[in-house]
Amino acid sequence: MNASYASARLNEGPVKRNADLVVVAAARWVDAVNAPQDMTRLERACAPEMTVERMGVFDKKGRLAETFEGADVVSEWLGRLPKGVFFELAGGPQSTPEVGAGVWMIRYLYRIPELNFSNGGSWWFKLTDEGRLSWLRHDPDPLPGAMSAGGRDQGGQDHDHEHH
Repeated sequence: MNASYASARLNEGPVKRNADLVVVAAARWVDAVNAPQDMTRLERACAPEMTVERMGVFDKKGRLAETFEGADVVSEWLGRLPKGVFFELAGGPQSTPEVGAGVWMIRYLYRIPELNFSNGGSWWFKLTDEGRLSWLRHDPDPLPGAMSAGGRDQGGQDHDHEHH
């Protein structure tokens, strides 16, 4: 093995290998979100004890709006997505140790072609040892312009604090 190749492999290290696992996990999540009633896809993406924290929109932006625990409850939440919505990844994963050990962030985009609408957000998550999601924070970007003016988040409890 030549020295430059060995150096490149050493620089790759555990973060690069973990990032590859995160990309696979995120792709499985997108696959599950795009087929919200397919439990097989959700089980491939998520641990059975999966927790999702949905951050608010409109008047709840930046605050925890709802928490879903367990694959069945997460599936019910995904079933609330608008018909025709399509999610995709919008970049590579970023390690975020400042948020917590083993926490990764990846940007997503979603489109509703019928409405000629798109927006995005961030998913923050942790993986199990098997590479499935164990925790995910769904944090949508603010809606553009007039769409966000005076809107009310209709989901869940009215939290007035962050959960960590």
